[in-house]
Amino acid sequence: MVHLIAEIKRIRENILQQKNIQSAFYLYINNERIDFELAGVESMSLLGYKGEQVSNDDINAIISAQSKKNQIDNNVFKLLGLYLACNGSDRLKMILDKKFHSSQIELKYLIYKVLPEQYRDKLILSLSSGQNNLIRYLLDEEPNIEELDEEIDTLLKSTIGINELVLIEDFLKMNNRVGYQNLTALEMVNQVIKNFPEAIKKIKDRRKGKNNFEFKDEYDVQDILYVMLKPLFLMLKEEDPIPKVGASSTRIDLILREKGVLIEVKMIKENDTDEAKFIKQLKEDIQSYHICQWMKTLICFVYDPFDKTKDRNNFYDLNGQQTINGKTFDVEVIVLK
Repeated sequence: MVHLIAEIKRIRENILQQKNIQSAFYLYINNERIDFELAGVESMSLLGYKGEQVSNDDINAIISAQSKKNQIDNNVFKLLGLYLACNGSDRLKMILDKKFHSSQIELKYLIYKVLPEQYRDKLILSLSSGQNNLIRYLLDEEPNIEELDEEIDTLLKSTIGINELVLIEDFLKMNNRVGYQNLTALEMVNQVIKNFPEAIKKIKDRRKGKNNFEFKDEYDVQDILYVMLKPLFLMLKEEDPIPKVGASSTRIDLILREKGVLIEVKMIKENDTDEAKFIKQLKEDIQSYHICQWMKTLICFVYDPFDKTKDRNNFYDLNGQQTINGKTFDVEVIVLK
């Protein structure tokens, strides 16, 4: 990751140092100031990225001259700047639409970045079935997560130009957008879980005429926790099976693979006598989950609404760093009533 960030920084600096129409596009989509000038047609396009307007007569003259040379749509960055400068010329809109429909999906995404309201729906319609999972993810359009991982790996191994840079940066922004109060993803998960009892009061004691939500087992807890975390982490998954360890197999309750976080949920029910069997279950889970090589932290949330726990230290003794079969990860047990 450190190498990737350094490479992105290098490419970004290279684009900005060129001070050309691509640089202007990049600064525009990142809401950064443009402090250089260009010559010829690109000077008109640059005005669009700077938020300035060009007369329709000037735009029409450019369109006519460029069309004669078949150059009007050969540079999408120039075309977008001109469109911004003329405040939506119908002639340029037709040319831009034609350019959009004839372009590869990555270039379509760049057009969308400048004109999201006009091209979002068109971009979604152009997504291939079973493909373009990265762009689906960036548009909140339910990507195939496994195939998304493969697409990202392929993208990172390719030669990175401005098209790839925009996609990678947007992915990193999306994937790290849980920065509320400067918390890390792990800290945010902890905060959500630790506020779980307070948060569910509303659904356990609803207004007159509405059925209260009843927590009968750990699946109820898991479902509500999923609802609480999903808006913060779009790539959150649930109920993922892992390979067998010995004669048994198990399923992970909630997964934030990209953050290296695995969440196990337990509920101590009213007819349970004490915490002993849950301690045993957690120990078995810890032994099983080491096979997840991507895991950095295992969070075990034990919901004890009937206050059956005799000594929570029996749970907290499981906390700390674990190394099993060469795999090292942190374990954090949270017990709440």
